[in-house]
Amino acid sequence: MTMQSIRSLILILFIGLSYSPLSFALNLQASVSKNKVAQNEVFQLRIVADERLSSDDINFDVLDQDFYLSRPSFGSSINSINGKRTTRSEWNISLASNKLGMVKIPSFEVNGAQTQPIAIQVVKAQDAVDPSELIDLNVSLDNQQLYPNESAILSIQLVVKSSASRLRNPRIFPPKIDGLSMESVDNGNQYNTVIDGVSASVVEYQFRLTADKPGTYQLQGPRFTANLMDDDPRSGSTRLVPVDIRGKDFTITVEGKPSNYSGVWLPTPQLTLGQNWQDSNNNAVDVRYDQPYSTQVGESLSREITLDIQGLNPERFPDLKIDYPNSVRVYSEKPQFEKLDNNTTRMTLKQVLIPQAPGAVTLPGLTLNWWDSQEREQRSASLNALTLDVASATSINAAPVAPSLPSVDNPVETVTIKDAGWWPTLSAILAVLWLVTAAIAFRLGRHRGSKAPNKTEIDVDNHWDQLLYACQRNDVIQIQHYCSLWLQDHPELLSQYRAEIEQQLSEMNQSQFSESDKVWQSRHLVSVLKKARKSLKKETAKDVTLAKL
Repeated sequence: MTMQSIRSLILILFIGLSYSPLSFALNLQASVSKNKVAQNEVFQLRIVADERLSSDDINFDVLDQDFYLSRPSFGSSINSINGKRTTRSEWNISLASNKLGMVKIPSFEVNGAQTQPIAIQVVKAQDAVDPSELIDLNVSLDNQQLYPNESAILSIQLVVKSSASRLRNPRIFPPKIDGLSMESVDNGNQYNTVIDGVSASVVEYQFRLTADKPGTYQLQGPRFTANLMDDDPRSGSTRLVPVDIRGKDFTITVEGKPSNYSGVWLPTPQLTLGQNWQDSNNNAVDVRYDQPYSTQVGESLSREITLDIQGLNPERFPDLKIDYPNSVRVYSEKPQFEKLDNNTTRMTLKQVLIPQAPGAVTLPGLTLNWWDSQEREQRSASLNALTLDVASATSINAAPVAPSLPSVDNPVETVTIKDAGWWPTLSAILAVLWLVTAAIAFRLGRHRGSKAPNKTEIDVDNHWDQLLYACQRNDVIQIQHYCSLWLQDHPELLSQYRAEIEQQLSEMNQSQFSESDKVWQSRHLVSVLKKARKSLKKETAKDVTLAKL
């Protein structure tokens, strides 16, 4: 073999080796920032590959047994320097061990390549941090002696005397109790404050515990777990301090309902029942219960009843029923609830009362029994009755007529006659005037030849203006009152229009005084009323138009 052949063979072998699969094998390396650390001290694990890989190619769950670990960070890059191209994939993860002695970071494998295991020596930390000095879990219960239906408020306050950003994986486990219903009062409250000159983060929760039946129950307090990042001033390192704090437990005793109690069962340490009255103009009425209150038929009177009960859910409030006389029309709104201080709930019930007949009318009072859970005795709260001196209604009620009323064709002033002795004389005068007017119209008709006379519109409405004004204000009570009077003024109204008006009034009452969420618009009623009034004018015009001679 010649020297040239030998050289060619060596060149071929060299080229073959340079392109062998071994030259393309994945290179995978693992390293740590420290291999000797204090207990709970944080150090870094880094794994580097020289190929483009995915973040899911390495599973770090195998570290959970010996280490606390953060969420891994991953990055991949491609660099080109002087025409040489390199690829790099890198994982970084923070670790801390709570064990003492030698712990091992195992080997990781990707596409056949493996890292070498790494031994970590963990020594006892000096000046270890006490988590209870940095985190407080305060729990309080306002009442441990309950009766069925009665509630207690459990308050939880978590105080972190450090930046909340230093907490890792914080979790709050809610309290537990069997035999009592438990619900969150609100969505909680979170704020920052200063305690003993140190910035602190505070989280507050409240739960309502409601008893259903007698017995003794154990309340397991809440629990808070997290990992707290703490800096060691001596070494300058960061420690990951595990936190596991449990709140106080409570024993709750629920006593049975007393056998001698009568009435709706209302156990509470405090109950208050009150009322106030307002006239049709929403002015407060100075009511003296030893004297009757003077009003008139159709004049509305509003009654607002408030019931404050401490430690009772709105769902367990009583249904306040008052039996009013048949001569009084009653409109009741849906009860409204609001939360007050000291675990007290207020129910507000509004009623509108309209007397329908003259005379003396008594609006009944109300007596409500309740059980004083602190003094362990039955008590009662009551509202006074109110006597009305109802006079006959005048033709025009006290409601003012707004200057911006819609225009009405040829309005006629309404005159209220209180003395019937002048009525025959007045009727005779009006008859004479009507005859004179008819004669004048007859002469004008003769002078104008065959020209047809204009329709004479006679407004017989006594309550039309007030009805339109009530619709304009969406005053449900006044609409009901004046519409009733207007219909009485027109018994000749066709049944189809009367039925449409009654339907609109029914829908109005449903939207205002029932559980329905249907929205009622007064413009629909106004449209029906105008059609009905137009039909009345057509019929009236036929009757009063002078015949052509």
